[in-house]
Amino acid sequence: MGINGLLPLLKNHLQRKHISCFKNKRIGIDGHCWLYQIIPYIAEDLFYNVPNKRYVKAFLSKIKSILSHKIIPVVIFDGDHLPMKEHTLNIRQERKQKAKQEAMDALKRNDISRAKELMKQCVNVTREMVNDVIEELIKENIEFIISPYETDAQLTYLQNIGFVDCILTEDSDFIVYGCSSILYKFDGEFVSLYEREILKKVKDLFFYENIQKIAIMSGCDYIEGIKGLGVITAYKTLKKIGSEGLLNFLKQKNLDENFLKKMENAIKTFNHQVVFCPIQQKRINLNPLETNLYFLGDLIGNNVFSKNLNTFATKNLLKYKNTESKNETKRVLTDIMDTPESDDDLNDPKQDVKENSILRISLKNKKKETNFKKKKIVFEEKTSKYFKNLE
Repeated sequence: MGINGLLPLLKNHLQRKHISCFKNKRIGIDGHCWLYQIIPYIAEDLFYNVPNKRYVKAFLSKIKSILSHKIIPVVIFDGDHLPMKEHTLNIRQERKQKAKQEAMDALKRNDISRAKELMKQCVNVTREMVNDVIEELIKENIEFIISPYETDAQLTYLQNIGFVDCILTEDSDFIVYGCSSILYKFDGEFVSLYEREILKKVKDLFFYENIQKIAIMSGCDYIEGIKGLGVITAYKTLKKIGSEGLLNFLKQKNLDENFLKKMENAIKTFNHQVVFCPIQQKRINLNPLETNLYFLGDLIGNNVFSKNLNTFATKNLLKYKNTESKNETKRVLTDIMDTPESDDDLNDPKQDVKENSILRISLKNKKKETNFKKKKIVFEEKTSKYFKNLE
């Protein structure tokens, strides 16, 4: 996950902050990242297929920790596998299968300690886990979106339009996507704050402006990278040869123009991957693109998200529904395919989750409704300014 060596390089420049510093901020949470932090603690049960849903309780505990500081969490989950990432995912799955076999071998020779360590390396976050967590998020009226493809691009877009203020994750890919404010190393109390200007302090303006090329040359999820190049060596090399000298450099490394094309596609993936826009209520490219390319994802996405299907792709259709409760109007953003008849239905954990990008906001009283309207005005100002700049 992320770019090897990038976060350690920035470590001394991150600001240690108490999470309460982000009071009243909307923080976008990398949901899959949290789940992958949690499941190693129940790896043995998962390995033996023993029913265990402690991951739900652990996830909600982290959410409540955020809420206790009057922070608004917006949880984002991964969706479908991105075509551009297929090779990386296959390699990861092969490693997990190898770890699983080694764990079984360790058990046969009664090396329990080694087996338990290997079990942690072969566990996966499943669709069922995501569904279980989502059901609880709905009950707690926590906003969430299941992105068309990757959380990285989705959260980047949401930050770009002002839908979230900060991003909470452990993935350094967000830096390469160009995110302005990222929170790392959350321990329940403190975080390490990354701000984009840090890149200039770590190296220089060239590093800041070329972080995508540098990351791609050193290796990322979308391309293996050039053998022998880490982040620092990639930076020094690119600064020395310039973009115009890249092709000759690749030839010296016995790499052809095809590799250069892969690099260009990786850059396009970082900049134009398909995401879901909660304002326009449809899939769009992260940044405008005249013609969408297949490896960036599908802009249509007409499959549904369900426990019983093998896909996370969705229709991404939402609508506002006015509901009446105790003479107060509530604004509830609900699934157009599965609109609950009442608030009881909305809070029912058995209510099917059928859409991939479902953002539910339930306001329980007049005070919350007033606050929501104020935030909505500020948010609309931010988003209108963003879309105006794109015209």
